[in-house]
Amino acid sequence: MSVLNEIWVVEGLEGTTRRQQKQRLLEWKALQLAEGVKHVDIWEGGYGDFNGTWLFCMIFDNAEEFGKLTDKYSADSSTMDNATEEWQKTPVLKFRSGGLLHLAEDLA
Repeated sequence: MSVLNEIWVVEGLEGTTRRQQKQRLLEWKALQLAEGVKHVDIWEGGYGDFNGTWLFCMIFDNAEEFGKLTDKYSADSSTMDNATEEWQKTPVLKFRSGGLLHLAEDLA
């Protein structure tokens, strides 16, 4: 069995509250789940009102499931593009960096 995690480091923009940041993260989580992500975890690092940093983790059963969602997005990115365009009008978060972590339990 293997699990693939796509993790993003997200920061709250200066002047935004922890509540605003959480609301935007929950919107993003709902969108990802609607698009086919299996599960989403969100970790808070630091203190939201001072130096809000979040880890946003989308969990896939395996790399194939991640690939299917990537292919779906590449074929028609309108849902994500529309959400991103709307959110850019009211910026709350800044995506700093991200990457993939692939847990291959069969190597343990």
